[in-house]
Amino acid sequence: MSGVVIGLTVLILLIVIGAAIYFFTSDEEAKDQADIIIKEPVDDDSSKTVETVKTPEFNIVNGWIYDNKYNKMLKVAADGSLAVTGYKKDDDTAKWNFEPSDKSGYHYIVSSGGAVVPNKVMRITSSVIQTTTSKDATSRIKIEAVGDGYKLTDRTGRYYVKIQGSQILSVNDSAEASVFTIDPSQFYITLEETDSAEQSSIEGFTGNTTMVLSEHEVSCDNGGLSSLKLKKDGSKYKYQYGCINGIDTSGDVIEKLNTETTAESGQVGALSGQVIDCGDKMIKSAQLLYQDLELPGKIAYSYSCLPTPLNTSKCETKTTNPSAISDNIDALVDANVSCPAGKGITQLKYIKDSNNDIRYEYRCCPTA
Repeated sequence: MSGVVIGLTVLILLIVIGAAIYFFTSDEEAKDQADIIIKEPVDDDSSKTVETVKTPEFNIVNGWIYDNKYNKMLKVAADGSLAVTGYKKDDDTAKWNFEPSDKSGYHYIVSSGGAVVPNKVMRITSSVIQTTTSKDATSRIKIEAVGDGYKLTDRTGRYYVKIQGSQILSVNDSAEASVFTIDPSQFYITLEETDSAEQSSIEGFTGNTTMVLSEHEVSCDNGGLSSLKLKKDGSKYKYQYGCINGIDTSGDVIEKLNTETTAESGQVGALSGQVIDCGDKMIKSAQLLYQDLELPGKIAYSYSCLPTPLNTSKCETKTTNPSAISDNIDALVDANVSCPAGKGITQLKYIKDSNNDIRYEYRCCPTA
């Protein structure tokens, strides 16, 4: 082979090798560049914190509403209309309940059981601030937290409450709205329930008899009874009940035991001979006792009463719907014994009418 051919061959090889080295090096540099592009520097300064601002959740159950400028309280007048009055600490006639509405973030503002006209619902409209008896969409109120209190606005967020002297006005400018202090009251409601109990297996009282009720003690640890309902799940029974807590319970609890009456075979109609009666005081606890299992059987209610008298001038007597099942405790299932907000149960009894229907009759009285 001539020297010229050999030289050309070597030259071509050098060019090919050089090109390969160039592209390989360029590719590695490109990868290094890509790595540099996608890698972001990490801030390892753990001392930096991210703060999130949360809107405070309104959780007052009941209390008083007064504006910060004139120190006037909102209350319901004797004719049921909304009015303003001078501030008076712990004025139960001016107390309101703040009930969560059917839409999250909104409340119904309702006059309490101690008001001159209870259960009146505040409503904000484009032209007037009024009261109604309906808890519907038009009565939803947003309680907006501001620096030193709350503003009250309607469901649309456009109209606000403004106190001007003795007037209660509706305004569509947040800057003109009154800022209110909402002073919490002392009582609140807790929901409790007893353990579930099977149907009775005791001879002579088997099945869904009143013997099952003796398995349940209804007891409010720090307050008094405000609601009661017997629930059934399959063959098991339990009580669900509400307690008013935070009320004045100073003094000695009053313990009571009824005189025995006959409960033949555990029929529920026999409960009509047992009345739980605390007079002007709230029921704290109650349990049905079987004191003699020899047929026909003897029952008596053991119960206790809180020591503090209630305002009996504003009590109301209520009844549940009648049940046609009068021979077993299914007659009592889902019968809703429930007092209005701010009231507790002072008396509870079972009524058996001429049609052998049975129902609860009970008395509700305000806490003050």
